[in-house]
Amino acid sequence: MSRKILGLDIRRDSLSVVLIQGTLQGHVIEGLAHIDLRTGPSSQEQDTRTLDMEGDERGERLLAMIEKLAQTISFSDVDCFVSFPSIDMSFRNVSTPFKNKKKIRQILPFELEPVMPGSVDELTVDFIVLEKPTDEDETHLVSAAVNSNLLESFESCLKRGGLSVQAILPGGSATAEFLVKSCESYRNYLFLDMGLQSATLFLIHDNQIASIRSFLAEGLEENGLSISRTVLAFCEQNDMDYQPDMLYITGPGSRGHGVHEILGGATGMPVESVDVLKPMGFSIDERITDLWDESLYQNALALCYSGIYGIKGLRLSERFVALTKYFSDYKNQIIQSGIFLAMVLVVLLGSVVFESYSVNRTIRNYDREMVAIFKEAFPAATKIIDPYNQMKANVAEERKKSAFGDSNAGNIRIIDLVNDISKTLPDSLDIEFDRFVLGNDDLKISGSTDTYATVDDMKTRLEKIDYFKGVVITSTSGGQSDKQVHFKLKIDF
Repeated sequence: MSRKILGLDIRRDSLSVVLIQGTLQGHVIEGLAHIDLRTGPSSQEQDTRTLDMEGDERGERLLAMIEKLAQTISFSDVDCFVSFPSIDMSFRNVSTPFKNKKKIRQILPFELEPVMPGSVDELTVDFIVLEKPTDEDETHLVSAAVNSNLLESFESCLKRGGLSVQAILPGGSATAEFLVKSCESYRNYLFLDMGLQSATLFLIHDNQIASIRSFLAEGLEENGLSISRTVLAFCEQNDMDYQPDMLYITGPGSRGHGVHEILGGATGMPVESVDVLKPMGFSIDERITDLWDESLYQNALALCYSGIYGIKGLRLSERFVALTKYFSDYKNQIIQSGIFLAMVLVVLLGSVVFESYSVNRTIRNYDREMVAIFKEAFPAATKIIDPYNQMKANVAEERKKSAFGDSNAGNIRIIDLVNDISKTLPDSLDIEFDRFVLGNDDLKISGSTDTYATVDDMKTRLEKIDYFKGVVITSTSGGQSDKQVHFKLKIDF
């Protein structure tokens, strides 16, 4: 049975498409297209405008690109698998005491709420479970979250463009999932999906995606520094010595001259471009062989592969699969099943009493299941009246007891805080810190310097950090005999 698959890799700054024709003889790449969204005056001005673009404007621009794409590639009878820009998503590593995925999905919003901006009710969330056989007490997850309104706007643009969308994945995740499935050379490595304005880093530990981070691309050396910091933060958070053996790269941002050498020098590890075409076993139509560019089309090709073989991983949406893919593939079988179902429904219409009883029994089962989940999560509770609201209240209470709780500091990573302070204070200032205490709502710093003027200069510079609400010099001491000025600062978030 012939089937067409379209992989659409959408970024903030570009759009890449791969069209595959599937037959009994194999899969052939029949269409390729790449559109650079960075059109206009200058690259720098366009980069800034694209990043600051509002959702509606970005949606209209995306729709225009899809309509332009439709002039060269037909969307008729095509199953489409799409990537969503990862820079517009939030990725978090979370631990829960549950093993069952259903329970994890129920409790995950409560776990994410302290570390996510805004309300979790406005987010679409998915997760993958990390296998850690040595740790049986907790289940470790990598979660991905996106604003539901933004995702719905994104889906609406695709639908208006005439695309039959089967699934939406985070950008770069399809390639990362294929690497995990196919890479035999290493078990610990990095995969960097490089756009022209942003990049997404996947940390592969023990041959599974252990962490994901997206960041703005500010230059190759800065990208290398962000990679090193991310690896260091991962090691500190998980208390492990994680040393990746290879850095795999792909994407439009990896096409420049000397990319491998610069990233290799900045990270201290070998760098290699991803090549998924041969391992996937796809062939390219002779008419478009010269158009193939692995850096541009790897992710779109991986999306096609994920659609054909169903690799498990992060999914933001798969609601269209049953209505399109299976109907087109199994049309006759579905019609026959529909006739049989209609006959069954006729019989069921005469069983109103039984149906009512079944519905009531289902409701009671759900109530019992909710109570069971509550008892498993909070075994010390004795009186259960409203399990949902009681669980919500208990989770909120446990959050207050945590180190950072709902404080402003809970949304600030220590490594980023130290990095921002380090970049704000130039090397020319003679300052030595001897105490660094991070509280729920403030940061206390003490140390010594050469003059009182340096203390005032330091205070002025620190006030420029955007998430510092106020910087106060709580005390200074010392002078000419001491040849040092000792100071204490209190910084409110």
